[in-house]
Amino acid sequence: MRLLSTGISLLLASGFVQASEQPVVQPSLNGYGGYFNVPTAFTLQEGYGSVIKSNLTEKGGQYRDTPNFQFGVSLWQSVELSTRISAYEDDTDGSSDLSANIKVQIPFIPDDWFKLAVGVQDLGGAANHYDARFIVASKYFADYNLDISAGMGKSDSALDRIDGTFAAIKWQPYEWGALVAEYDASSTNYGVELATPKAWLGGTQVISKVMLGASDEGLGDERFYSVGLNFPLQRQADDIEPAQLNIVTTPAQKVQNSDIAQNLNLLNKALVRRDFEDFKIGLATPSHIVIEVENSVYTTNLIDTYGVVLGLISQYSPEQVTDFTVRITQTGMVVDSISGNLAQYRAFLKGDSLKLKTQAYAADVNWYENEDSFLLKPRLTLYPHINSTVGTEVGMLDYSVALATHAEIPLWKGAAFTALHINQLFESEDYRDGRAFASGRQPDSALLNATFHQAFNLPYNSRVLFNYGQFDQDFIQTSIEADWISNNGAHRVSVYAGDYKFDGEEVWGWDRNCVNDPNTMLIQCYRKMPQGSDRKVQVAKYRYYSSDLDSSFLIKYGKYWSGDKGWHLIASRHFDDVEVNFSFKATKGALSGLSAFNYEDDYQKQVGIGFTVPLGPRKDFNSRYINIRGRADWSYVLHTLVGEEHNGLTFGLADEARNFYNLSNHFNNFDRSGLSYIYQNQDRLRSAYFELR
Repeated sequence: MRLLSTGISLLLASGFVQASEQPVVQPSLNGYGGYFNVPTAFTLQEGYGSVIKSNLTEKGGQYRDTPNFQFGVSLWQSVELSTRISAYEDDTDGSSDLSANIKVQIPFIPDDWFKLAVGVQDLGGAANHYDARFIVASKYFADYNLDISAGMGKSDSALDRIDGTFAAIKWQPYEWGALVAEYDASSTNYGVELATPKAWLGGTQVISKVMLGASDEGLGDERFYSVGLNFPLQRQADDIEPAQLNIVTTPAQKVQNSDIAQNLNLLNKALVRRDFEDFKIGLATPSHIVIEVENSVYTTNLIDTYGVVLGLISQYSPEQVTDFTVRITQTGMVVDSISGNLAQYRAFLKGDSLKLKTQAYAADVNWYENEDSFLLKPRLTLYPHINSTVGTEVGMLDYSVALATHAEIPLWKGAAFTALHINQLFESEDYRDGRAFASGRQPDSALLNATFHQAFNLPYNSRVLFNYGQFDQDFIQTSIEADWISNNGAHRVSVYAGDYKFDGEEVWGWDRNCVNDPNTMLIQCYRKMPQGSDRKVQVAKYRYYSSDLDSSFLIKYGKYWSGDKGWHLIASRHFDDVEVNFSFKATKGALSGLSAFNYEDDYQKQVGIGFTVPLGPRKDFNSRYINIRGRADWSYVLHTLVGEEHNGLTFGLADEARNFYNLSNHFNNFDRSGLSYIYQNQDRLRSAYFELR
């Protein structure tokens, strides 16, 4: 007992919360950051994501104990997004609902006053079990680890949850525990909030809430709780040991009493040891070294290629070299370039500020060393290919999962042949024959795409890509993509135009719009389906990257794959290689992808919360004969329909129908190119040489 008492005392002492600028915020039982039912004006911790399982569901004027799954993140410190999937039965195979929440802090209020935020729960939802609007003010008393919130809301809740004035208080004396009490405009609730210390799991925390009591009988009869993980979205750069640092940052003559070629040969061998190939080393002047290297080792993010190559230049360059230029190529075509002073870069490795430029060097480079890969060396990208539905009347999650294999074979400068094959692995019951989503089941084995590509660099930072070949099994694609990128990478303007000729078997069926028209005879509605029609895609896009926010803002307008026309807006926040995004679609005239419901608005509008993550390690498997990698931009988005009185499923709206091999992915570092991006991620640039082997 004495040992147990001592251990508890040590835990209490080590877990005492130090004063901070804002309180620890966990997701509420309703998804948004807050207490149990009451929101707070503070947002979830920036740079972290949370995944939660809870059991508080509201339907039919009562609270129910059924499964809920939540995901939450702060896009920026002042903007919080969350989604919630609620089951209305005791298991996950029955009726369910998907809802999205957003909370935004009001700017320009001094930090030492209070925080004020407005929010929407169940954004655009039609079921109206959770629909609510609220404004809330919160004040944090750091010296006492105490935060207090009060606000007003308007809710469609049959239980009057946050429908009126609400308030809450939380006292957190320890990092692992807090006491919570709230009045949610209908019920007084109280309980505890728990979390493991961040030091235990490398920044990841197991988090939980337990409602121990409530004045509302519907809440008091059950024990409502949540449990999940709060995890960092970006990797912390490794500390660089002084001994390692000195090797790279101390210039030295590597070969005594020899010519320049022997010195550069050391650098050549160092690049080969790091698995680089298809590179050349030369001098623009006796003091300016130039390296061109194919981006085939660290394809997840070319900033790693820069970091490793610049580290090798710093370590192995001849004594007389003072300046450098590194050019990264794709199928032999330059896609990105940086230049700088070698002494300044060595100082940067020691902690000084980064100084780079994009100034091009003279064309007459004296090339000394050259390495080439195996002729027609294939590059394979492996990733899961998923068709799915979330929060429908037949289940919380239904899916058809296939293994996608994308093969790329470089041919000549700027040219490549690609093929995409999928192999069905498994599916949920509702994707099987005769069930609700059988039409979305993926083929057991199929070659979807087989395409020839040719890219060209044009003047003024412009580039064009031509594509021709098989697309989606039954179409012959002829398409062109062109873009312009500003010097610092902040602005990109692009256009895409594709002509898709149907080359498969015709599909006949009942036309949805015709069947719903009372003035048309039913027999007239049996006709050729749009799935078997030719398609045209024409889209114009503008993307702005803010280095201060490490965020991208993309706006698209055009005609898309399903025949719909309109807008698609995406705001993306980058957390290292992870991207979290919020999107809005408004398109009309879709020939396919709509459910059998009647739509009151000409425009079908959707909001979405999604993420993009790299699958696989930062360094590819790269031998002389083959390159194997995971997909660097694997994404998943949850969409919900807004502006209608129903939750009819919509599929494929605002789809550009582009190939995986496109300008953004294979030539613009997944839309993360330019000096602005490198400066924002200079810690990663500094540490890449030491972390990657």
